Amino acid sequence: MATAFEPGLDVLVPYIQPGSEYFARVSDQLLNGDGFVVLKAVLTEDECQMEVDRMWSFVTKVTPLSY
Repeated sequence: MATAFEPGLDVLVPYIQPGSEYFARVSDQLLNGDGFVVLKAVLTEDECQMEVDRMWSFVTKVTPLSY
């Protein structure tokens, strides 16, 4: 099974590896274990709602089910 940090697999990973060695180690463990990392307070509540709406808009366009 592929891990999140295999070369070429996820080109976005370097962007979530800020300078902190601790953060890099923890996010590596979470990404490879759980498959995601929660970064708190990155978006405002309005920005978050806008992205949730945008995500559901995409899902409803590419899914044959009617929501």
